[in-house]
Amino acid sequence: MRIFFEQLELETLIGLWEWERESKTILFCDCVIDFDYKKSDNINDTVNYAQLADKFRTIASKKKYYLLEPLLEDLKEVIHQSVLNLNYFHVRITKKGVLANAVSCGVEDSWERLAESNATQKKPNGLNSNVYSLQSSKKSAQSAEVHESPHET
Repeated sequence: MRIFFEQLELETLIGLWEWERESKTILFCDCVIDFDYKKSDNINDTVNYAQLADKFRTIASKKKYYLLEPLLEDLKEVIHQSVLNLNYFHVRITKKGVLANAVSCGVEDSWERLAESNATQKKPNGLNSNVYSLQSSKKSAQSAEVHESPHET
């Protein structure tokens, strides 16, 4: 099952220059989460996207950021902590009005649980990002490995 939200408004203090961090900037967040759904009509058996969106807004409003990347990392951590039976997610943060000839610019990243027998699974929609395997490896004492997904054209 997948849940998503698009263009969630995040107010944050962000920018390289001190004057940029004096007033809040509106960023926009898109998020897709795939998880194992327990086919019930109980909110506790699914991802409550309203609560997740509230957590995203709280994180963004409480800190000052120089760059979008640390904010993205904070949001990814919220997903990992909040979603049980997580299979995949994709998060994108956009900032509008930054480049004269572009609607927006931003950062995005994806994460996918890899099947032990298929370490080269491709993500939906041809997304290109780092993928972290949660499968245990007999060859390594580490509990996670980083796999660079190939760029798809």
